[in-house]
Amino acid sequence: MKSSISLLLLFFLLGCNIASKKEATTNLQKQYKLTGTLFDHNEELLFLYVYRNNKVQKKDSTRIENNQFYFLDRLDVPVKAALQLKNHTRYFSFILANDSMHIEMNTTDYAKSKIKHSPINSKLAAVQKKSAQIYRKIDYLYPQLQKARIENDVESLQNINRQIQLIIDQNQAFLYNYISRNPNDYLAALLLNDLWHTKDKDSIQLQKLALQLHPEVQKALDFAIH
Repeated sequence: MKSSISLLLLFFLLGCNIASKKEATTNLQKQYKLTGTLFDHNEELLFLYVYRNNKVQKKDSTRIENNQFYFLDRLDVPVKAALQLKNHTRYFSFILANDSMHIEMNTTDYAKSKIKHSPINSKLAAVQKKSAQIYRKIDYLYPQLQKARIENDVESLQNINRQIQLIIDQNQAFLYNYISRNPNDYLAALLLNDLWHTKDKDSIQLQKLALQLHPEVQKALDFAIH
């Protein structure tokens, strides 16, 4: 788990559009109840951060007691979030929403932590898994890339770079398709946020996708819709 709060948001297609609308509109009526277990850190202070409008904000803090922690509050919309122990540099990243979720934190290896009772984080994990499967194709090209660089084989380098770009385009198409097919899903808005803040974004396409979102879901965007 990298120390960056930013999540790599990157297949869970909702089977019922009506159910999706209900999720979008009723999410605002609840509080979030975030509980968790974290061993070997009793009495330590745990900070909760949220990420909105491309900025990190400290939301809350609590002291770990009997290997347990607890946060209770309300959000207008789901947001990217992170937990960090005081005097630690690494973060555990997730999506904070108005539901009751439980996190089993593994501070030795945050990747082995588990999030329970959180539909939006389950969907995020599925999207990340599919995205990773797509990007894994690049791994097979690295030996060829290194060989071409050593031999200064310009033609091979250009061919490999084209193949890498095709893989990047495939992942982007996967994310665009998810957003387009799930306009009532807050995860779609959070994916759009991350895509919006990438260096080589397609602003026109992202604006089109943003306009397709449910009005309540659009509130989770951190960029203006034109």
